[in-house]
Amino acid sequence: MSIKTKLHYYWLDISKNDQAYEYGVLKNTLESLGLKLFDSISFDGTSFYRDKIRPLDNKNIDLETKHLFNNQWNTAPIKEGENGLRVFDWSETIVPNKDIKIGMWLEQTSEMKEIRENTTACGFCGHQFAAQKGYIFCPDCLDSEYLNKSELYLLRLMPVIKKGVQGKRKPLSKAEYENLKPQYIKAQTTGKNSRALNKKKRLLIEKKEKATKIIENARAERDGFLWLLKNNINTENCIYYSHTGRFCFGWRNTIDSDVKSELLDLLCEFPFDYDIKD
Repeated sequence: MSIKTKLHYYWLDISKNDQAYEYGVLKNTLESLGLKLFDSISFDGTSFYRDKIRPLDNKNIDLETKHLFNNQWNTAPIKEGENGLRVFDWSETIVPNKDIKIGMWLEQTSEMKEIRENTTACGFCGHQFAAQKGYIFCPDCLDSEYLNKSELYLLRLMPVIKKGVQGKRKPLSKAEYENLKPQYIKAQTTGKNSRALNKKKRLLIEKKEKATKIIENARAERDGFLWLLKNNINTENCIYYSHTGRFCFGWRNTIDSDVKSELLDLLCEFPFDYDIKD
């Protein structure tokens, strides 16, 4: 899903009266809309505004809605094969000359305001939810190994328009705490989605896979050397590498070409992968 709006770019020199007046009118207008100026600073700030933002001046753009912010947006790709841009409701790049104002702003649509008001965010993990789901607290964080009981208030969901992630959250009421506490304890111990339990499962799988690999390598090394010994093949210059699962002839000293030719004949039915260093 995306939202359409129009982007505006400006470059003004407020040391000149006419441009100072134009900037004053623009600033008052944007502030009256409730927008707050974001001063951006970066090594490529000026070139970004010049090369990426200016070509979009007074043009319609598509804003992504997968993840929302209270003062900025990600755009859909402007050109095929390119990534989208990060654009602000209103921003300027900081330049050495304070009289030069280089910035951009977005026309604020009812759709932009509505989706921010109706999308809530968790103050602990940042996950976002549609308000119509009816969640009061984030359902995804209770089993986090990093979550302490003293931080349960951070799970309170707030509309993105009110700085959903960064916004200050009020403490839990006694009733809220008494409701969340047993859920927290259960999630931290035996919850179905417990991160600790999932981590334990992954660890068990890893250990089993490692043990299986060790056993397979041990069997291959045993059976390989038994075959070589049974067929009276010299094993003094042979080794099995468990990290590759291959036997290597000539690991101590390289194999002479005549010896290699004879060895290849003897190994024609050797049932394992091998290399000969010559």
